[in-house]
Amino acid sequence: MDAVDINPVDISSVQTLINSPISAFPGAGVHLRGQGSGIPGPPRIIIIDNDGHLWQRDPGENPISINDLGELTGIPSGHSITGMEVVSGPGAAAIYGISTNGTNQTLLVTISPDDMTVTVIGNNNGLVLPIALGRDANQNLITADIDDDNLYQLDKITGAATLIGSLGYDANFGQAIFFDEFSQKLVNLAYDATIGDSMMRYLDPLTGASTYMGQIQPGTVQQFGWGS
Repeated sequence: MDAVDINPVDISSVQTLINSPISAFPGAGVHLRGQGSGIPGPPRIIIIDNDGHLWQRDPGENPISINDLGELTGIPSGHSITGMEVVSGPGAAAIYGISTNGTNQTLLVTISPDDMTVTVIGNNNGLVLPIALGRDANQNLITADIDDDNLYQLDKITGAATLIGSLGYDANFGQAIFFDEFSQKLVNLAYDATIGDSMMRYLDPLTGASTYMGQIQPGTVQQFGWGS
């Protein structure tokens, strides 16, 4: 696995920054931009792998480092955290995550990188395999479930999921969802099982529909566990 930069002008062009030391799939990550993120501490990237380990990556260019901070506590038994996002709102900003066992239980959680803890919000929201977590321009949490290929909004207080609509493609394996401040678009780095490769898509947070923007390094069959 690699840490990479995708060229925003030509998304078929990808620059490898470092061969990642993370052996388990790094399925969730978020870029904390210091005071701009609302989360105390210096600018940094935090990543959670499928084994529940928290990693910290330098946010700059080469040379960068990725360091294992240890195992998180409070992840529900049998679950993996498959997406993370920072959301501001009334009060302090918080790091949210989507935690799932991939079959019959999915929970919204908050994550504290300072004390390495995960806290569950509400009860099982009924989603089967939500694989990424993002937000829209209004700070609403958004996730995509690759079991039914639908987009959902998550309530930050109760964790409940509300159907938005169909993604319009066969979502599978690694996915990333993030809000791009520059374009004000919700971006999906999407593995499409129909073509067997990853692409970039824009998501409509009101309808769930996605707009194809092109393949990322066509023919390489890469997956992207998270993006920002």
